[in-house]
Amino acid sequence: VYAGTGSASAKLYKVNAETGESTTIELPDGLEGKCEFVYELSNVDRCLSVYLSGCPSGKIGYIYDTKERTWSAPLADFNNANIDIDSEGRLWFTLSSVLHSYDPEKNDLKNWGVVMDGGKATQVYIDEQGRETVVAMNYSGAMDRFVIDTEEFIPGAVLDLKGDRNLPVFTAEVGPDDKLYASVSFGGGLAIYDPKTNEWESHGEWKRESESMLSFKGKMYIGTYPTARLYEYDPKLPFGPQNPKELFSLGADEQQDRPWALAAVGDWIAIGTVANYGMVQGGLTLYNPETSERVTLKEELLPGRGATALAAIGDVVFVGTTEKGGNGTPPPSNPGTVVAYDREKQRKLWESTPVPGETGVTSLVATPSGRLFGIAFNTAFELDPNTGKVLRTQKLDEVAQPANGFWRSAHLKYDRCENRLY
Repeated sequence: VYAGTGSASAKLYKVNAETGESTTIELPDGLEGKCEFVYELSNVDRCLSVYLSGCPSGKIGYIYDTKERTWSAPLADFNNANIDIDSEGRLWFTLSSVLHSYDPEKNDLKNWGVVMDGGKATQVYIDEQGRETVVAMNYSGAMDRFVIDTEEFIPGAVLDLKGDRNLPVFTAEVGPDDKLYASVSFGGGLAIYDPKTNEWESHGEWKRESESMLSFKGKMYIGTYPTARLYEYDPKLPFGPQNPKELFSLGADEQQDRPWALAAVGDWIAIGTVANYGMVQGGLTLYNPETSERVTLKEELLPGRGATALAAIGDVVFVGTTEKGGNGTPPPSNPGTVVAYDREKQRKLWESTPVPGETGVTSLVATPSGRLFGIAFNTAFELDPNTGKVLRTQKLDEVAQPANGFWRSAHLKYDRCENRLY
């Protein structure tokens, strides 16, 4: 059995299924200890397809010959580890959605120049005419075919398969144009719903996992995973390669990965983030879109914690925290807190533990009248925004907490028309 692991450091193991004895297989090209995950593995015959992520050059693939114990040259822009083999012993897969074959005997990689839009999984089969054919498919039902002998390319879904990705809506917010903006987990994309016309605008090609959204001064701001990127979308302009446009990333310089919360603090945008894989220290970033000024506060404000929720009243931003860091870190042992920070005076005002038994505060909301509410997993609460004193708590439906902690357990919204929290 071959097993790949990761989070803080990628490892590849060969395990004897009978004895349980394991042997470490050293990664190629000096990558041992430099990648985050052996993200996917797949094998055909004696060839093991290894997909590494979080490497210095990003995502990269290799073919490992389990008999000769040798590695292929690096395969840049590896789509995934799903490979298959044809009758001549060539392996088939996609790099940046372009079809490639690899002959392990000759160590020969060939680019066939065909873009397979469905390049998430690749398989070789015999079609209805008896021809050896490569098929590539993705979660959305796209299924392209390539006949090996004739090099005929047949794009499109087979049998009108539409596909249902069965992915939940991950983030949704009302934009400055009163339309609803939404994104799903894993696949990302951006969907825009107009309640006036009852019509949807879909941009599945924008493949970013959106963790948070904020309507601010006529534009939509979107925080995405990985590497905690902030994008700006202008509803008045057509959707395109630069709309949404990337403003910055907090990954390389600040080691942040998941921007779970956005909030408006005067002329500034507050961004609450959780750290990268294997790291604990999250942060609060304050960004001014007009001047591009940006400052990130980590240990000095949230020592040993990540920011999972935000709300603001005037120049004071309230930060919901948890000790749960990036994946691969120990589970939290202390309760979640709320920290009040004055952006104008640049100082921490107070820190409160609203629910001692809960390990994270995952949602905060401030009402127009200046009241502060939040949720710590199974319990809703109200705090005095001036002192952090707990004014009241309300137990919610009991849900078992994950053993390794959590980042998000609730979305809390205030309806000013009904004066209710949802």
